[in-house]
Amino acid sequence: MKNMSNYKKILKQFLEIPLSEEKICSLENMQSLHKALSCPTSTYPTIHVAGTNGKGSVSMKIAKALEYSGYRVGLYTSPHIRSPRERICINSEIISEEEMICGMEKLSQVCQKLGLNLSFFELMTFLAFEFFCEKHVDIAVIETGLGGRLDTTNVLYPILTIITSISKEHMQFLGQNLEKIAFEKAGILKPRVPVVLGPRARFQSIYNHACALNCPVYYVSKVFHFFDEENSEIAKNALEQLKTDFVLTQKSIDQALILRPSCRFEVCGDVVFDVAHNPEAVFYLLQALHYFFPQRRLRFVVGFSKDKDYESCLELIAPVAIHIHLVQENDRLTPIEELSFVLKDAPSSFYTCHQSIEEGVKAAFSFASQANELTVVCGSFCIMQEAKSVAYPTKAFDLNMQGAPIAFS
Repeated sequence: MKNMSNYKKILKQFLEIPLSEEKICSLENMQSLHKALSCPTSTYPTIHVAGTNGKGSVSMKIAKALEYSGYRVGLYTSPHIRSPRERICINSEIISEEEMICGMEKLSQVCQKLGLNLSFFELMTFLAFEFFCEKHVDIAVIETGLGGRLDTTNVLYPILTIITSISKEHMQFLGQNLEKIAFEKAGILKPRVPVVLGPRARFQSIYNHACALNCPVYYVSKVFHFFDEENSEIAKNALEQLKTDFVLTQKSIDQALILRPSCRFEVCGDVVFDVAHNPEAVFYLLQALHYFFPQRRLRFVVGFSKDKDYESCLELIAPVAIHIHLVQENDRLTPIEELSFVLKDAPSSFYTCHQSIEEGVKAAFSFASQANELTVVCGSFCIMQEAKSVAYPTKAFDLNMQGAPIAFS
């Protein structure tokens, strides 16, 4: 009980650290800490994965293929759904509360000596780097948080880099057009290190940067209709490049490629959970819904973080929805007044505003169950845990990954 209390206390302390634009646009903290702790990421090979959409899924598929082939694999992803501990795992086992407390306390002491004030993401990133070093992983797969060039994770010298896709998101930090965003993502490339590019990451700025650094470039050229197909192909291509250094069995690769992280087109009875939170992701979600559920009427529960392009997302959803439940719960979510303004020209009966996620999900379920509708819960990661808990209060979900029984043709 004491450890649990300490864990919650320390976690609350770091979660309350404000995220400043200066920290987003600087690697100074991470470089100083990396040097002070003898560059922990130099003790194991890494794979660095960036991209607007798909990077979490690609990272997990690669990590699972390596794990199934007998390797000890670290995986660092973000954001989390239920607990920050989900971000850091080795062979699918998340870091324990006790390990997290020890790591946080150690880093806090070092930062105090160096006079560094870490953001929550900086703390979690370096906690992962140190944890993987201490546990002697054979390899680690590291997902970027935001962008690439100035992303907190970009103190690595990986053996392989991957850029999954480029679309408009975080434009206040990454640039106002796709080429500028692509340039920022390309910042993870390192001299002579191979890079795998997804079909929606083929931008001139990335190619120019790769040429300047003498990086071998491997393209996934086929365009797919569904994100999971595309993510699997990117992961498959990346795994081919790893075969020069790692023994990977075809069975392990096949088993890994059919897995998806939780809340990526996750179908649970008459509910679909999906963390589509930008226009491109919403577009592909709607394509999948049309393909797999062509006859079902769609009722949506949506909530978006304040930095998302919720206007474009709602404009895509509105034409296919029979009703939209707008939810707001905490300071991270866009106020429902702003969400509802996007739908101001629609009849008032077309959407409902809810002050909590619980209220919105319960209302959606109540109507959907009476009319044989499919409920689609989508938007930012931070609404998924509560939505799942309300939808299925007695069911224990694995929030790290799911099997993918749905086969795309």
